[in-house]
Amino acid sequence: MLDTLLDALVQTFTLYHLLYLGAGVVFGLAIGIIPGLGGSAGLALTLPFVIGVEPSAAIGLMIGLQSVTATSDTFPAVLVGVPGTASAQATVVDGFEMSKQGRAAEALGAAFSASLIGGLFGAVVLTVAIGFAEPIILAFGLAEQMMLVVLAVALIGSLTGANLFKGMAAAAIGMLIGTIGSAPTTAIPRFTFESIYLLDNIKVVLVGLGLFAVPEILGVLRQQERIADTALKPMGWAKGVKETLSHWWLIIRCSAIGSALGALPGLGGSVIDWIAYAHARTSLKNPETLGTGDVRGVIAPEAANNAKEGGALIPTLLFGIPGSASMALLLGGFILVGIEPGINMIRNQTDLVYLMVWSVALANIVGAVICIGLASPIARITTVPFAFLAPILLVFICFAAYQATKDVGDLFTLLGFGVLGMLMKRYGWSRPALLIGFVLAKRLEASSYQTVNLYGWSAFERPIVIILGLVAGVVLFRSIFSSLRKAPTAEAHPPSIGALVLPVAFISFACFVLFGAVGFDPLTGFFPKIVSIAALVFLGLLTIAHFAIPGFAIWEDEEPASEHAAQDKAISFGGSILLVTGAVLLVALFGILPVALIGVAGFLYLFAQTKPVTAVASGIALAAFLFVLNKSIGASLPEGVLF
Repeated sequence: MLDTLLDALVQTFTLYHLLYLGAGVVFGLAIGIIPGLGGSAGLALTLPFVIGVEPSAAIGLMIGLQSVTATSDTFPAVLVGVPGTASAQATVVDGFEMSKQGRAAEALGAAFSASLIGGLFGAVVLTVAIGFAEPIILAFGLAEQMMLVVLAVALIGSLTGANLFKGMAAAAIGMLIGTIGSAPTTAIPRFTFESIYLLDNIKVVLVGLGLFAVPEILGVLRQQERIADTALKPMGWAKGVKETLSHWWLIIRCSAIGSALGALPGLGGSVIDWIAYAHARTSLKNPETLGTGDVRGVIAPEAANNAKEGGALIPTLLFGIPGSASMALLLGGFILVGIEPGINMIRNQTDLVYLMVWSVALANIVGAVICIGLASPIARITTVPFAFLAPILLVFICFAAYQATKDVGDLFTLLGFGVLGMLMKRYGWSRPALLIGFVLAKRLEASSYQTVNLYGWSAFERPIVIILGLVAGVVLFRSIFSSLRKAPTAEAHPPSIGALVLPVAFISFACFVLFGAVGFDPLTGFFPKIVSIAALVFLGLLTIAHFAIPGFAIWEDEEPASEHAAQDKAISFGGSILLVTGAVLLVALFGILPVALIGVAGFLYLFAQTKPVTAVASGIALAAFLFVLNKSIGASLPEGVLF
């Protein structure tokens, strides 16, 4: 084994392999920065270029790209609050807050160094797994995988904030949204209103962009002139690296979480980073600082994010079973150059397997070094007046959303979740809980059905299932105890009509799903019935707690009416909703290029008060950039229903 490892290391540093690996790293970093593209789009674009090349070159190009996409997606997440990929959503919570405090370079330095360690950890796990993972993977059958999903659901309790009932109700509503579309067990359409667009289920990228990117952008636009309200800290990236090293034990734990969960098909980065964040919240001292610009809230998800890539390669290489769309494309690329993943490859082409391991490690090192070097200069974007950045970012969000299914429905879905995210942020509802509930819904429904059919009740007699069930119970109990012990102490305010919109809407939606599920056959309607009942129970407990427990207010409001004038916001809350609605509707009606060219220029001139030449030049540059993306890498652009 050692001889093969050393031979693969020598091959890794051949000029031919390094050129392809370097090209993959650079392309992957560029893809990660642009919201909406991600590793899947990048790998799809590389497939034509690997045909006919040597296997070592194809490995370098594809592994290099796949390994670093989850590194550079941190740039937009930290700097402007827009996750580059779904895997960077948890990083936004503390990373963007750090940017507002003038600590953007520190956040980036911490994120990239944590990503580096996590990526190397994943490479080590992959190395060990080549010899020992087969019995471990086989030990995790359908029942064990179902309990892992249950454990992930239990971890939601640590992401709910001080009001546990609000958070669990939000998670249940997320699961109900996840039931829209074709049922995973019977393929029967549910709650689609005969819409073809909804048959294929709502895409997670739309939910993530709507819940997190839209509220953060408009929140900054309303409250301050720049993202950073203080001067940038000198040598911030170095402080970030130092912070990472001082929290080495947290990084090891989160890297282990990322590697382990990455090896399980179906648990993507949009769940793994939140599970790592939840682990940080439950295991660290002073968890109340998370969400306020705590560097630990950046380190935890970033370490898990990159470590998952090594874990995800385990089932792909050992069994030829891809766990995600990007791994499926990677598998297809390997097959194109004559590499057949599976046990036979582990036995007969060990040199190529270890070449992949070294490539993962080297790509993470190169990618992290490049990103750390760029951290300080790129962090200066946080000193640019946000009125200049906001319209450009809204156009980019529309562009990113449209990549989901290339349908105009993507834009309207983005708008719906954007408004929902703004309301949830203002009135104290947990957005991460809703997102995780949404992502886990299909997996939980499918795995529970498969488990019951395959094992029956004997599934709960399996040792690993029992252990995971006990862990889930402990986690949930701790969340309940912590929530009751640290009840919210915010000053109560009289209810407003806006604060009651979400409770009424959630109750109505849960009732609609419950009564609608009655009309389905037992197999199709079982999961929506159970989850809708759970949602109504949590909403009922929230109502009881509102009157029985001080601080557990249904109508918590970040902007009570008495404070509106004092806060002196440039745009009112209702005005910000009208702004994002107008932007999305203009893109849907006229297409993204006219909006980028004319709409952005008009906004910059009228609202940001830039010079006419600057406004026009910015609009032309943005439209030209989108046009180049369309022509060079095939990214789709919304054309507008009127054209």
